[in-house]
Amino acid sequence: MAADTRERANVSPPFRMTLLCSVVRHPIMLGFLIAFWATTDLSQERLLFAPLGTAYILVGVRFEERDLRAGLGAVYERYAAEVPGLVPRPRRRTNRRGAPVAADAHRAQDG
Repeated sequence: MAADTRERANVSPPFRMTLLCSVVRHPIMLGFLIAFWATTDLSQERLLFAPLGTAYILVGVRFEERDLRAGLGAVYERYAAEVPGLVPRPRRRTNRRGAPVAADAHRAQDG
């Protein structure tokens, strides 16, 4: 009985990409960074806290990425190649098969 529990506890859950995680790999950390810097009153305390908190998050993300790459391997490598870490980038338009759509071809279909 105890052996079954230990074996199940060591099994990793499968990799899932949620909506927010399809935009950036670390959406919670991005939210913290926005909260640190989005203020109308940048007092001395906040001016000290924001860069220190940012540095802490950037270092933590490096360690987290290392652990995820080691634990998930090629699955995470593909994910990291497709999705930016902290700064979202504009998405490319794709057709139903996932192939990029040229801007001119898309406009011709609309017109």
